[in-house]
Amino acid sequence: MKKILRFIKNNSIGFIAGLVIAGTIGVYAVSVASSDVSYDNSNSGSEATTVSEAIDDLYTKTNSCSDGSGAFYYLGRGTSFNVASSYPWIDTTQLTIDNFVIGVDSEARISAQAKVGSLYNYTSASHTAFNISKSYNPSTGVLTLGGNTYSIKACLSDSYTYCSNASAGGSVSPFVYLNINSSKFIDLGTGTSFNIKTSYPNIDYASLTEKNFIVGTMAATNLTGTSANSAHQYLSTYMSGFSLSKSYNTSTGVLSVGGNGYSFCACNDDSYLYCCDVNRSGSVTPHAYLILP
Repeated sequence: MKKILRFIKNNSIGFIAGLVIAGTIGVYAVSVASSDVSYDNSNSGSEATTVSEAIDDLYTKTNSCSDGSGAFYYLGRGTSFNVASSYPWIDTTQLTIDNFVIGVDSEARISAQAKVGSLYNYTSASHTAFNISKSYNPSTGVLTLGGNTYSIKACLSDSYTYCSNASAGGSVSPFVYLNINSSKFIDLGTGTSFNIKTSYPNIDYASLTEKNFIVGTMAATNLTGTSANSAHQYLSTYMSGFSLSKSYNTSTGVLSVGGNGYSFCACNDDSYLYCCDVNRSGSVTPHAYLILP
């Protein structure tokens, strides 16, 4: 199956279209590159927008452990997954929440501005972070995720008050893997540096690449702050977001994870400026996994 999917992606393919008109069937062959054909993902749950990307997605989902010890599957990104419907050969009544590997690898920047009616000296701002929750119903075979939203708000007042003159919000898209006792799916733990050579001496670390690793986090940290400054009417606030990066050194066998920091600012000025009278920073804790070839 995988070889067929990869052949289709890597070659221009002839699409054979059967056209039925007045009871007569006409067959036409058109040579089209799969990357040039749009794909409607509204019903599949895939993020693919071209046939090429859809084949990549399907190829990834067909990846399973073949050593007889179990299997793993990439379910995609989102907040609801019907495993029973998507994988009818799996006995979903035997699964538990521990069979699912879930993580967030990026969070988008959000910002907000507002002009208040009077001059105020006090700026208060807060950031409410995402915190992924998860539940699995073995009767229906449905995995449900929550807590994927985050927000910021800022306020100008005559005291330190966490009100909301300016606010914005966003949501993260968690990735999900299903791991059924696969010896090829290894939980490396949390951190930003993982020495595969030392921790797993039986693994051929030199043959691995970044694509063999998954990194994500389940939660960020709430941030709040206040500032007293000259009286102004213009309020600006933003949260930078984060994007986890990974690099793997085949010589040393070390996986390094970066991009886990984020910042939160709010500013009271005589114009809209994204400055930082209130300045706070935080970081997420990456969780890493290794998928063996």
